[in-house]
Amino acid sequence: LEMALFYRGDHQLDNRALLDALIAAAKKSGVEIRSGTKVDRLHKEGDRITGVETGGETLAAKTVVLSAGAWTPQIVTGENVPVYPTRGQIIAVHSDRPLLRHTLRYEGGYVAVFPDNRLLLGGTMEDAGFNKVNTAEAMGRIFSRAEAAVPSIGRCEFVEAWSGLRPNSSDHSPILGPASREGLIYATGHFRNGMLLTPITADLISTVVETGRVPPEIEPFGIQRFLS
Repeated sequence: LEMALFYRGDHQLDNRALLDALIAAAKKSGVEIRSGTKVDRLHKEGDRITGVETGGETLAAKTVVLSAGAWTPQIVTGENVPVYPTRGQIIAVHSDRPLLRHTLRYEGGYVAVFPDNRLLLGGTMEDAGFNKVNTAEAMGRIFSRAEAAVPSIGRCEFVEAWSGLRPNSSDHSPILGPASREGLIYATGHFRNGMLLTPITADLISTVVETGRVPPEIEPFGIQRFLS
Protein backbone atom coordinates (compact mmCIF):
# COMPACT_ATOMS: atom_id res chain seq x y z
CA LEU A 1 0.00 0.00 0.00
CA GLU A 2 1.40 3.39 -1.04
CA MET A 3 0.04 6.72 0.10
CA ALA A 4 0.90 10.42 0.36
CA LEU A 5 -0.22 13.28 2.61
CA PHE A 6 -0.53 16.90 1.48
CA TYR A 7 0.28 19.55 4.10
CA ARG A 8 -1.17 22.80 2.79
CA GLY A 9 0.75 25.00 5.23
CA ASP A 10 4.14 23.37 4.71
CA HIS A 11 6.76 25.91 3.57
CA GLN A 12 10.51 26.27 3.40
CA LEU A 13 13.06 29.03 3.92
CA ASP A 14 16.10 30.08 1.92
CA ASN A 15 18.57 30.21 4.79
CA ARG A 16 21.06 32.43 2.98
CA ALA A 17 18.44 35.00 1.98
CA LEU A 18 17.03 34.99 5.52
CA LEU A 19 20.48 35.56 7.05
CA ASP A 20 21.17 38.45 4.65
CA ALA A 21 17.83 40.02 5.59
CA LEU A 22 18.50 39.52 9.32
CA ILE A 23 21.93 41.17 9.08
CA ALA A 24 20.49 44.12 7.14
CA ALA A 25 17.64 44.56 9.65
CA ALA A 26 20.02 44.33 12.61
CA LYS A 27 22.37 46.96 11.19
CA LYS A 28 19.43 49.23 10.39
CA SER A 29 18.39 48.96 14.04
CA GLY A 30 21.86 49.98 15.22
CA VAL A 31 23.20 46.53 16.12
CA GLU A 32 26.98 46.16 15.92
CA ILE A 33 27.93 42.81 14.38
CA ARG A 34 31.45 41.47 14.97
CA SER A 35 31.86 38.63 12.53
CA GLY A 36 34.60 36.10 13.21
CA THR A 37 35.15 37.34 16.77
CA LYS A 38 35.76 34.55 19.27
CA VAL A 39 34.39 34.83 22.79
CA ASP A 40 37.21 33.78 25.10
CA ARG A 41 35.13 33.65 28.27
CA LEU A 42 32.21 35.14 30.11
CA HIS A 43 33.03 38.11 32.31
CA LYS A 44 31.92 37.74 35.93
CA GLU A 45 31.50 40.04 38.88
CA GLY A 46 30.83 37.91 41.90
CA ASP A 47 28.15 35.39 40.94
CA ARG A 48 26.74 37.51 38.13
CA ILE A 49 27.64 37.48 34.42
CA THR A 50 28.32 41.05 33.33
CA GLY A 51 29.64 40.67 29.79
CA VAL A 52 32.03 38.74 27.57
CA GLU A 53 35.79 38.82 27.07
CA THR A 54 37.12 38.64 23.53
CA GLY A 55 40.59 39.38 22.17
CA GLY A 56 41.68 41.14 25.33
CA GLU A 57 38.59 43.34 25.32
CA THR A 58 35.70 43.16 27.77
CA LEU A 59 32.26 43.95 26.39
CA ALA A 60 29.95 44.84 29.25
CA ALA A 61 26.30 43.80 29.15
CA LYS A 62 23.44 43.82 31.62
CA THR A 63 22.36 40.47 30.14
CA VAL A 64 24.28 37.99 27.97
CA VAL A 65 22.32 35.67 25.67
CA LEU A 66 24.31 32.54 24.89
CA SER A 67 23.24 31.39 21.45
CA ALA A 68 26.38 29.75 20.09
CA GLY A 69 24.73 26.75 18.44
CA ALA A 70 26.76 23.55 18.46
CA TRP A 71 29.68 25.47 20.02
CA THR A 72 27.71 26.44 23.13
CA PRO A 73 29.59 24.11 25.54
CA GLN A 74 32.91 25.69 24.52
CA ILE A 75 31.87 28.80 26.45
CA VAL A 76 32.21 27.87 30.11
CA THR A 77 29.10 28.82 32.10
CA GLY A 78 29.67 26.83 35.28
CA GLU A 79 27.01 24.23 34.49
CA ASN A 80 26.64 21.34 32.11
CA VAL A 81 25.00 22.37 28.83
CA PRO A 82 24.42 19.10 26.91
CA VAL A 83 24.62 20.46 23.36
CA TYR A 84 26.59 18.74 20.59
CA PRO A 85 26.87 18.92 16.77
CA THR A 86 24.85 16.70 14.43
CA ARG A 87 26.06 17.04 10.85
CA GLY A 88 23.65 17.46 7.97
CA GLN A 89 24.59 17.44 4.28
CA ILE A 90 22.66 19.18 1.51
CA ILE A 91 22.88 19.04 -2.28
CA ALA A 92 21.53 21.70 -4.64
CA VAL A 93 20.53 20.82 -8.20
CA HIS A 94 18.89 22.76 -11.02
CA SER A 95 16.22 21.56 -13.39
CA ASP A 96 15.49 23.08 -16.80
CA ARG A 97 11.77 22.75 -16.05
CA PRO A 98 9.56 22.58 -12.95
CA LEU A 99 9.59 19.11 -11.40
CA LEU A 100 7.62 19.73 -8.19
CA ARG A 101 5.25 22.34 -6.82
CA HIS A 102 5.70 21.49 -3.14
CA THR A 103 8.35 20.16 -0.79
CA LEU A 104 8.43 16.37 -0.97
CA ARG A 105 9.32 14.39 2.13
CA TYR A 106 9.97 10.67 2.15
CA GLU A 107 11.67 8.12 4.37
CA GLY A 108 15.25 9.24 4.86
CA GLY A 109 15.12 12.58 3.06
CA TYR A 110 13.36 15.42 1.30
CA VAL A 111 13.36 17.57 -1.82
CA ALA A 112 12.69 21.27 -1.19
CA VAL A 113 11.52 23.48 -4.06
CA PHE A 114 12.92 26.99 -4.56
CA PRO A 115 12.56 29.66 -7.26
CA ASP A 116 14.19 29.26 -10.68
CA ASN A 117 13.72 25.47 -10.57
CA ARG A 118 16.36 25.02 -7.89
CA LEU A 119 15.93 21.95 -5.69
CA LEU A 120 17.60 21.15 -2.37
CA LEU A 121 18.11 17.49 -1.47
CA GLY A 122 18.84 16.52 2.10
CA GLY A 123 18.08 14.29 5.02
CA THR A 124 21.32 13.21 6.72
CA MET A 125 21.88 13.26 10.48
CA GLU A 126 25.43 12.25 11.36
CA ASP A 127 27.42 12.06 14.57
CA ALA A 128 30.68 13.39 13.13
CA GLY A 129 31.79 15.92 15.72
CA PHE A 130 32.85 19.25 14.23
CA ASN A 131 34.00 17.66 10.95
CA LYS A 132 32.03 19.95 8.62
CA VAL A 133 32.60 18.25 5.26
CA ASN A 134 30.64 16.52 2.53
CA THR A 135 31.23 12.80 2.11
CA ALA A 136 30.79 10.74 -1.05
CA GLU A 137 28.84 8.08 0.86
CA ALA A 138 26.25 10.51 2.21
CA MET A 139 25.92 12.39 -1.08
CA GLY A 140 25.35 9.13 -2.93
CA ARG A 141 22.67 8.15 -0.43
CA ILE A 142 20.94 11.53 -0.75
CA PHE A 143 20.95 11.34 -4.54
CA SER A 144 19.71 7.75 -4.70
CA ARG A 145 16.81 8.38 -2.32
CA ALA A 146 15.80 11.57 -4.11
CA GLU A 147 15.98 9.90 -7.52
CA ALA A 148 13.88 6.99 -6.28
CA ALA A 149 11.18 9.48 -5.28
CA VAL A 150 11.56 11.78 -8.30
CA PRO A 151 13.32 9.94 -11.15
CA SER A 152 13.84 13.14 -13.20
CA ILE A 153 16.25 14.44 -10.54
CA GLY A 154 18.90 12.15 -11.99
CA ARG A 155 18.98 14.37 -15.09
CA CYS A 156 19.27 17.65 -13.17
CA GLU A 157 22.37 19.83 -13.18
CA PHE A 158 24.48 19.59 -10.04
CA VAL A 159 24.95 23.07 -8.55
CA GLU A 160 26.70 22.70 -5.17
CA ALA A 161 26.85 20.78 -1.91
CA TRP A 162 27.50 21.86 1.64
CA SER A 163 27.21 20.64 5.21
CA GLY A 164 26.15 22.20 8.49
CA LEU A 165 26.35 21.40 12.18
CA ARG A 166 22.98 21.32 13.90
CA PRO A 167 23.02 22.13 17.65
CA ASN A 168 21.49 18.97 19.08
CA SER A 169 20.79 18.41 22.77
CA SER A 170 20.63 15.26 24.86
CA ASP A 171 16.82 15.24 24.67
CA HIS A 172 16.68 16.80 21.15
CA SER A 173 14.82 19.89 22.43
CA PRO A 174 15.95 23.52 22.74
CA ILE A 175 17.52 24.99 25.86
CA LEU A 176 15.82 28.32 26.55
CA GLY A 177 15.72 30.76 29.43
CA PRO A 178 17.85 31.89 32.38
CA ALA A 179 20.99 30.07 33.44
CA SER A 180 21.65 29.28 37.07
CA ARG A 181 24.02 32.24 37.16
CA GLU A 182 22.32 35.65 37.07
CA GLY A 183 22.82 37.75 33.94
CA LEU A 184 23.01 34.80 31.54
CA ILE A 185 20.26 33.44 29.30
CA TYR A 186 20.37 30.40 27.01
CA ALA A 187 18.91 30.21 23.51
CA THR A 188 20.43 27.14 21.94
CA GLY A 189 19.94 23.45 21.09
CA HIS A 190 17.29 23.91 18.38
CA PHE A 191 18.58 20.89 16.43
CA ARG A 192 16.87 20.77 12.99
CA ASN A 193 14.43 23.63 13.61
CA GLY A 194 16.62 26.64 14.33
CA MET A 195 15.53 28.80 11.40
CA LEU A 196 11.90 27.82 11.79
CA LEU A 197 11.86 28.65 15.50
CA THR A 198 13.95 31.83 15.24
CA PRO A 199 11.03 34.32 15.35
CA ILE A 200 9.28 32.85 18.38
CA THR A 201 12.59 32.21 20.15
CA ALA A 202 13.61 35.84 19.66
CA ASP A 203 10.24 37.07 20.90
CA LEU A 204 10.21 34.91 24.03
CA ILE A 205 13.87 35.44 24.92
CA SER A 206 13.37 39.21 24.48
CA THR A 207 10.64 39.00 27.11
CA VAL A 208 13.08 37.35 29.52
CA VAL A 209 15.74 39.99 28.83
CA GLU A 210 13.38 42.95 29.18
CA THR A 211 11.23 41.83 32.11
CA GLY A 212 13.03 38.99 33.85
CA ARG A 213 9.85 36.97 33.49
CA VAL A 214 10.02 33.48 31.95
CA PRO A 215 7.07 32.97 29.58
CA PRO A 216 5.18 29.72 30.22
CA GLU A 217 5.90 28.61 26.64
CA ILE A 218 9.59 28.09 27.42
CA GLU A 219 9.39 26.89 31.02
CA PRO A 220 9.68 23.20 29.98
CA PHE A 221 12.88 23.98 28.04
CA GLY A 222 14.99 25.48 30.82
CA ILE A 223 18.51 24.27 31.65
CA GLN A 224 17.16 23.14 35.03
CA ARG A 225 15.77 19.93 33.48
CA PHE A 226 19.34 18.70 33.09
CA LEU A 227 20.52 19.77 36.54
CA SER A 228 18.04 17.95 38.76
